[in-house]
Amino acid sequence: MESELADLASHIARLLDAGWNEVFVTTDHGWLLMPGGLPKVEFKAFLAEHRWGRCAVLKSDASTDLPVNLWHWNESVGIASPHGVGCFKAGVEYSHGGVSLQEMVIPRLIATRSGTPRGASQIKEAKWTGARCRVEVGGSFSGLKVDVRTAPGDAASSLLADKSARDVSPEGRVALFLEDDASIGTSAEIVLLDAAGAVIDSIHSTLDQ
Repeated sequence: MESELADLASHIARLLDAGWNEVFVTTDHGWLLMPGGLPKVEFKAFLAEHRWGRCAVLKSDASTDLPVNLWHWNESVGIASPHGVGCFKAGVEYSHGGVSLQEMVIPRLIATRSGTPRGASQIKEAKWTGARCRVEVGGSFSGLKVDVRTAPGDAASSLLADKSARDVSPEGRVALFLEDDASIGTSAEIVLLDAAGAVIDSIHSTLDQ
């Protein structure tokens, strides 16, 4: 999760630095996860045309005390759902469907730019020759490092020898070497890191171009 959030933050920062004033992040809906099983709710199978863990399609002449919603595309079809996080099947720990806050509320994050862009230091150029890449950095170089990663925010995804980022020279240059020649031709991100290891710039690259 930390790696995914770091990648998301990196992409948002790149868009803001490129001139966007706002970035909207919209997620998919959630789900229910309860180790040990969701609470079992009794629902007679003969009442339903189809039944899943979190919802059931009622037969046309069936009725139930459970919550029933009409299908948006055909209001003659009733969909029954258990109360809360209940489940029509026993022993189910993870499930989609039904009506719950986790599944009905879609979070939206809005990131806005404040102050000036971060562009004091950035990757100006990257040139590959086989498994070697020469990178030129613009701006301030003090304490900066460069890495090649499949996931920008995850240091463990580094493709360099010893999974270790390389220092930028006082002239703003650094030479990178892939740990494994088999990585040549794959897609990755060349990332610029500050003294604390945070990604402050990145460029997408195919590792031979």
